Amino acid sequence: MVEDQNEIIQMQEEIIESIQSQKLDEPGAERFIYSLFVVCGISMIFEGLIKSYRAKKKEKKRAGESTKELTKKIFIVYLIHLLFIALTCLICAYLVKITGPYIWTLCLISVSMVELAPLFTIDINFKKKKE
Repeated sequence: MVEDQNEIIQMQEEIIESIQSQKLDEPGAERFIYSLFVVCGISMIFEGLIKSYRAKKKEKKRAGESTKELTKKIFIVYLIHLLFIALTCLICAYLVKITGPYIWTLCLISVSMVELAPLFTIDINFKKKKE
């Protein structure tokens, strides 16, 4: 019984140590904030490209033209963005020295901005009033 309690206490201490090792110190928090701004800025550029290509694709569909070229461009932008995410993970891990959960947070923010947000855009077309 005493051994079980000692094992439980030891496991709790190990869990607390692993959680504290993921915690950022003050310079680490500053680096995370700067990385967040950089990732969001670059993700906004990718998001703008995706939205503009999707708008052009809709216009071409309405006109009855082929959209294969624009579809290829959209997939190329998505692939470049995935490469950007991988590069960001490596840079943040080895050069900026940010811990794992914070790197995953940056990646999730970037993915949600670029790859998920354009899928849920709503176009509201108002009818023009005849004068």
